Amino acid sequence: MRTAIIGTGIAGLGTAHFLHRAGDEVTCFGPEDYPGGHSNTVEAIEPGTGRALPIDTGFMVFNRVTYPHLCRLFDELKVPLKRTDMSFAVKDADTGLEWCGSSLNHLFAQRKNLFSPRFIRMLLAVNRFNKEAVAALKDDAALGRESLADFVRRRGYGEDFWNLYLVPMSSAVWSTPPEKMMEFPASSLLRFFHNHGFLGLHTQHPWWTVDGGSREYVKRLVAPF
Repeated sequence: MRTAIIGTGIAGLGTAHFLHRAGDEVTCFGPEDYPGGHSNTVEAIEPGTGRALPIDTGFMVFNRVTYPHLCRLFDELKVPLKRTDMSFAVKDADTGLEWCGSSLNHLFAQRKNLFSPRFIRMLLAVNRFNKEAVAALKDDAALGRESLADFVRRRGYGEDFWNLYLVPMSSAVWSTPPEKMMEFPASSLLRFFHNHGFLGLHTQHPWWTVDGGSREYVKRLVAPF
């Protein structure tokens, strides 16, 4: 059978991989002049050593809980994997505030924040948001088409929570411009946060990355074609 596939991201290439293995003659069409879609590895030269370092500009990390099918595909293709860090940090250029969520020490990297009521209120708002988000997800129908901005305003988490936590965090993981996060569906983002273990202090999953960059799995997928 001859099959045409629109898109050369992981969905398109994964489909092509299995159809080709089943004996189909596969042709893939994509908007770029390279396969991979969101996966794109570029090389940066390390100062001092001249060593080429693979840098992923799109797909970077995954975990074995949320991505079981991807993991099975990687195992089948013998894609080289390694554990990696998945951390979050914010620097506000206007106020100079900096914080990172990876540890208590990093959370209060600026020691003055230990005595900042404003900063403490933001942290309390984050904790309340996590609890209320989990509760809200038990009734998706109640969320309906509520936007993320409406969800936050209705519960009064405050501007610092919005500007110094939720917008930077959500726009980073969803690869979305910060100004567009206000219109984002609350149910979609809350579900994403919950599935990836973002709604708690000790709920995150171990994170992995492709050793050598995402190009390593793209090469293996297109090799038979």
